[in-house]
Amino acid sequence: MNTNMSKALKDLTSSPEEYTRPSVPATDASPRSGLTHAIAALPTRERLVLALFYEEELSAEEVAAVLGISTDEAEHLHTRALSHLASRIAVQE
Repeated sequence: MNTNMSKALKDLTSSPEEYTRPSVPATDASPRSGLTHAIAALPTRERLVLALFYEEELSAEEVAAVLGISTDEAEHLHTRALSHLASRIAVQE
């Protein structure tokens, strides 16, 4: 696992209070800030799955291998994370 991925995984497994998304140039009122806060409020495993899919650009099979779970479970976690994000963003609006 490369150093950047290791750091990202360490950051994402911290508690939501400790999690800060680095270098997000946004004001508190911006949609990007709302998304950042919604992601930070997700459970750790869901944040991790999103990071692996979107930041590390891993496939479902690769995410499953990193987490030691089945591909179906990785896909389920991804779907659940997106659903939770949609709910949180809808509440913010």
